[in-house]
Amino acid sequence: MTTMALPSVGASSACPEWDAIDWPTALKQVQRLQMRIAKAARERKHGRTKSLHRLQTRSAGS
Repeated sequence: MTTMALPSVGASSACPEWDAIDWPTALKQVQRLQMRIAKAARERKHGRTKSLHRLQTRSAGS
């Protein structure tokens, strides 16, 4: 019986960019943006909520 090589799945563990991220600053920025989204939603500002949400999902910093 022959064995099949299984493909590796997931992100590689050797990613120098991952370790270079300033995590406390990144988390603070994400939290601030989430608070802005929540405030816009509370104030029923649909357009502002949508634009902030889009910023959060598409920005490199988030």
